[in-house]
Amino acid sequence: MASSVADGSCLNDDRVILLRVGERAARELNDKMSKAQYRGLSTPERLRVVEDAFPTKARESEESERARSRSVSDQLTAFFPHSVRLWVRQVGQDYSLFSSPRKPGIKSSENGSRLGKSVESGVAGPLSNSTAGVSLGSPRDQSFGSKFFSILSCGKITSTSSFLPLFLLCVIGAFVLITVTGNTRPYPKVVFPPHNSRRAQLLVWNDLYHGGILGLGSLKPKEVSPCPAGMEDFVPCYNVTANTEAGFVDGLQFERHCELYDRKQCLIPPPKDYKIQLKWPDGRDGIWPGNLQVDMKAKENKNRFLVQENRLMFPTSDPRLMDEVERYADRVASRLDLESYTEFKKAKIRIVMDIGCGSSSLGALLWSHEVATVCVAPYEQHGGQVQLALERGLPAIIGSFVSAQLPYPSSAFDLIHCANCGIKLYTKGGKPIMEVDRLLRPGGYFVWAKPSGGNGKPWEKMQNVTARLCWDIVSPSENEQIVIWKKKLSCFGSVIQTVTPNVCEQGRYEPDSPWHQPLRSCITLSPPARRVSVQKQPAWPSRMQIRVTDPSKTGPGRDEVTGEPRTWRAAVAEYWSLLTPIIFSDHPKRLGDEDVQPAASIVRNVMDLNAGIGAFNAALLQTGKSAWVMNVIPTSASNTLPSIFDRGLFGVNHDWCEPFPTYPRTFDLLHAAELLSQELKRPRSCGLSNLFSEMDRILRPEGWVILRDGLESIEDARLVATQMRWESRMVEVPGDSEQRLLVCQKTFWRA
Repeated sequence: MASSVADGSCLNDDRVILLRVGERAARELNDKMSKAQYRGLSTPERLRVVEDAFPTKARESEESERARSRSVSDQLTAFFPHSVRLWVRQVGQDYSLFSSPRKPGIKSSENGSRLGKSVESGVAGPLSNSTAGVSLGSPRDQSFGSKFFSILSCGKITSTSSFLPLFLLCVIGAFVLITVTGNTRPYPKVVFPPHNSRRAQLLVWNDLYHGGILGLGSLKPKEVSPCPAGMEDFVPCYNVTANTEAGFVDGLQFERHCELYDRKQCLIPPPKDYKIQLKWPDGRDGIWPGNLQVDMKAKENKNRFLVQENRLMFPTSDPRLMDEVERYADRVASRLDLESYTEFKKAKIRIVMDIGCGSSSLGALLWSHEVATVCVAPYEQHGGQVQLALERGLPAIIGSFVSAQLPYPSSAFDLIHCANCGIKLYTKGGKPIMEVDRLLRPGGYFVWAKPSGGNGKPWEKMQNVTARLCWDIVSPSENEQIVIWKKKLSCFGSVIQTVTPNVCEQGRYEPDSPWHQPLRSCITLSPPARRVSVQKQPAWPSRMQIRVTDPSKTGPGRDEVTGEPRTWRAAVAEYWSLLTPIIFSDHPKRLGDEDVQPAASIVRNVMDLNAGIGAFNAALLQTGKSAWVMNVIPTSASNTLPSIFDRGLFGVNHDWCEPFPTYPRTFDLLHAAELLSQELKRPRSCGLSNLFSEMDRILRPEGWVILRDGLESIEDARLVATQMRWESRMVEVPGDSEQRLLVCQKTFWRA
């Protein structure tokens, strides 16, 4: 009855029966039924006779096969991510790779008959002993291993649609084998510190447990290649040569033109002599000269730096301010009826914009007295003011008043300062100064220090422009070379209608949504709810504790509407505990350090890529971290930026499909909650690769990234993080089973 195995054909029905009942049962059945009687039965009838005669042994055999199949399935998929395990299980069910419970009888017998060959006559005995050692059967009755080899050897019973999932399973199985043996590792090789191996082992085991050995979801992706030489300070969208060739003139060639930017994904290497930045506050007073391209022979730099101990130090005098920094700040304070600059906080001046900040000496001074000063300066190809300020650990962003509005809401700043800033605010019909008016809070101050030894023409032009605005001169003395205006509260009454230029048409222009908006030749009014003067604001830091009555505008952490930083303080404590190189125990500079200090000791420049109402920023301040945060509100989210400025914090609007207006290597820590899923849901998503390459550009070597999102988004992000040459670790979020943290550190590599 049994056909030969050597002829390459599939196994017949007798072998199926042999597998079901076993060799001993077959001999007992042979004693009860003659050969002729058995050959006269169809295959279903033969199986029915066998099961009726030996029900117990058939069930035992079936249960044994099912248990063996489950064991093989569980072992193969134990280390897969949850989504992969579900897929493997579904494939196994759809294509019967793993034995499943079934009722004995006609149905299973018909399956065996349909897949097997017809009974051949002429072979002695109902079940030939020549097949006693064969352990193969029908697909419903085989274990995974036996069925797999059966399919490989029986092409006649395998369709194209069923072979593809099996092939994919083979590929995944091979990857598991390679990963375990260490030939291709999605993780860096682990080296345990000699006296701290237990702690490191627990950390690595926790990582493997939550992320899985296959946490990357596929083979280790190819790393992104370094950018060509000469791009160490490359800022996308600010290509002066391309802008000039495109026909931009009169200062527009130095503006931002992302429509001309040809995005090519590569990783910007650090300069040849780059060093890890100094800790705060040491970095405020001196920087490494090799971290940015500075021409020490340039005229503007001769009085800006002092070279001491291979560092660029900053003198107490600033030629831009025409005096020593403290003395200049006192002169400004005296015009505001304050005894010294230390009373800016008393006058409720919290957020200051410094236009054309030079070396940021004024900002460094004011920051030491809790006055948040943000530098705004045009793009410069080498040694830019913005790059210098960020290298010192002070907030800055590339921007100008040539053609477009700055990415800030209306009534954002309490004081705007311009001393030798190089921007002619009175040109183009006064459009730049009208943008200053939009950004200035009612009752706020505009400080203008004209060039030393000026001929009076700039002063006359400024008088002509400001006369058309609702500003009062606080300090009219031209001889002092410092003039201060105050934005009048009456601008928001009926008097405004008699003032030229006209007020912008209500409803046509949104004053709090300036993204990609041109400069206006009309006065932009803030919404009535935000027309709160500087003098009527709560004093800092109580100003930070504002009530948010609309839960939809709170952003990430929507459960915290009032008094919200409590859970965010817990999150910050968790984040800071993870910012330590011990989390990656093969770090080349930290091996063997038992009490290694967190990297938070060098975390100064922080960016929140999806800030909500600034809860993360507020928690950092309340926990005493010496860091400032650039709160970014994506254009894909609700515009909560006005609430951030009302709290005494600062930030910008930005579209993450475009590069951020800053220089490379300018931030120590990037944080984002729910940004990945939010960006991927956009109608025209730009993908994670572009976002991560931009994050890598603005992140300093050995800088950190903390992403909080759903499990699926985090797994995708971890794959892209590997392409960026980042070390990454996935961590559970306490109290939230649906979200994960992805903690990454940018490695210090050289091209």
